[in-house]
Amino acid sequence: MNENHFENNTEENSSDDEKKGFDKHRLDDFRNVASQICDYETPLATKEELIGRLDSYDDILEDALVSEDKSSIAAYEVLDYLIKLSRVYDNDKVVKLAVAKMTKLLPYIDIGVEKQTVRERDALEIYNELVNDGDLHQKQLGVDGLYRNIKNFSKDLGDPKFYFNSLHYIKHILALGNPEQVRHATEILIDATKTSQDAEHFPALAATFFQSSNLESYGLEFINPFLEKVRLPKTEILASWKVSRGANKTEYAVYQNLKTIIDLEKIRPGASEFLYDEFGIADFGRYPVELLMMQVDEFESLDLPYGVIIYPRNDWNGAFYEDKDVLKDFMEELQGQFSLRVAECESKMDIARILIKLNKHYNPDDGMGHKISLLILGGHGTEDSIQFGGRDERHSLFMNDLFGGGVQKTNRFFEENPTIILSSCSTGAEGGIGQELSKKFGAKVIAPKVPTNLRAIHGSKNRGQDKFRFNALYASGETTKSLYRMGQEN
Repeated sequence: MNENHFENNTEENSSDDEKKGFDKHRLDDFRNVASQICDYETPLATKEELIGRLDSYDDILEDALVSEDKSSIAAYEVLDYLIKLSRVYDNDKVVKLAVAKMTKLLPYIDIGVEKQTVRERDALEIYNELVNDGDLHQKQLGVDGLYRNIKNFSKDLGDPKFYFNSLHYIKHILALGNPEQVRHATEILIDATKTSQDAEHFPALAATFFQSSNLESYGLEFINPFLEKVRLPKTEILASWKVSRGANKTEYAVYQNLKTIIDLEKIRPGASEFLYDEFGIADFGRYPVELLMMQVDEFESLDLPYGVIIYPRNDWNGAFYEDKDVLKDFMEELQGQFSLRVAECESKMDIARILIKLNKHYNPDDGMGHKISLLILGGHGTEDSIQFGGRDERHSLFMNDLFGGGVQKTNRFFEENPTIILSSCSTGAEGGIGQELSKKFGAKVIAPKVPTNLRAIHGSKNRGQDKFRFNALYASGETTKSLYRMGQEN
């Protein structure tokens, strides 16, 4: 469309509208129709009829966006309802229609921004929705719109209170922009990260560089000095983060781990180094800060019975980052009467080493300590194996491993009839590795029969006794959970 021709037309429309008056009733009618479409309780047949009426409001929507004599409230309401319509995710037809209307109104939105009848932040949200829900062409229009305003919105990147939306827009440009747009957005992000290294939103800024392998080298310029500052081995730590969240998801792991390390160091400088050295923890972001700090504070104490949480180094889909709330709720339920120790391993030899180390520290020869009464063992599983690192024999525990002499040696680290909870898919299948663990360790073993994840872990004392009892729930439900005692299914 010729821009001058468009501007002339919009000016004529504005002039005509000034003569006949702005039809506020039709704008109210549009708002009512859009509101009913967005309401999940509106019957489907009614929604279909209302959707068919949306096209009849195009002229009033255009007028609300560009007419200089109108309050920006009218423009805001138009854009706000278009965004709401684009988020009716249970109706793909509505989403596509809303995005199509945004696309059609883009010239009016852009001129509205120039005339200040449309607020820039409202326009930015429209561009953002086009990137989120549009087709390839619409996504590019959205990125172009964001980039035209990058000078203004990027000022918020340095503010920990207002950076979030700006960073989201920057991410869109980095992911879908042309080379010049990406170059400029990268420079802006580098400058913002440099000035925010001591700010609470530093993890979010620094992690953004890891959304693309092309930008990772810039992120390392910030991550490496940070890890050196807290005395963590940068090569090993970064390698762990990359394999703990799965392919193309390093950004999430970097963010979660940076945030948790910073929180730990604020409470106790040196805590993260201690946890890495003593327990092999590299993926700090998987665990609640409260649990890790309790582990640091109670390290020397032998007073309480305790359990061990062993999670794998390698996690191809990042499933173990999802257990943070489960572990926090479990810790709180124990009310400080039972200790937990978290460790990370990438092989069965690692598991043996950490169990020997824990037994030496918490079960001294003088009998003043405790053996392990609970083991929560995580890893990607099958009916007869649990994987901790790579896919080879060294990095996995197989059913055959349970028939070796090493199992008898390991058994001595546990209290009589311990509880073992497997956070490992399909390991609870009949005749599988979960049942065999129960038999070899004389343990109560709780494990899922199917691929799933933990939903909750519970622990409480038996009435009138000091011994704790434990249970676990899985997202797949009770019918997919196995419970074995001494190798027999209950």
